[in-house]
Amino acid sequence: MCGYQEILEILLEYGAAIDSENPWLHNPLHLAASSQNKEIAFCLLRRGAKVNHVDSNSRTALHLAVSTKYTRMVALLLNHGAD
Repeated sequence: MCGYQEILEILLEYGAAIDSENPWLHNPLHLAASSQNKEIAFCLLRRGAKVNHVDSNSRTALHLAVSTKYTRMVALLLNHGAD
């Protein structure tokens, strides 16, 4: 995991916005789903990330997880209420 989860936890503890967006309206959960990082996605969901947030193309993290064919990410998102 290279310490990314620990860094994420520190950033969130110091007030980083869990659902901040890039210019394409991707939030951190979108990026975790598209990069197949289940541990980060779980951490974000546990801390209250919006599971059904849509990007500039009306895609959710679930759409991105399905497009990568990462079934464990799909299951994680569905278990946390993804539509």
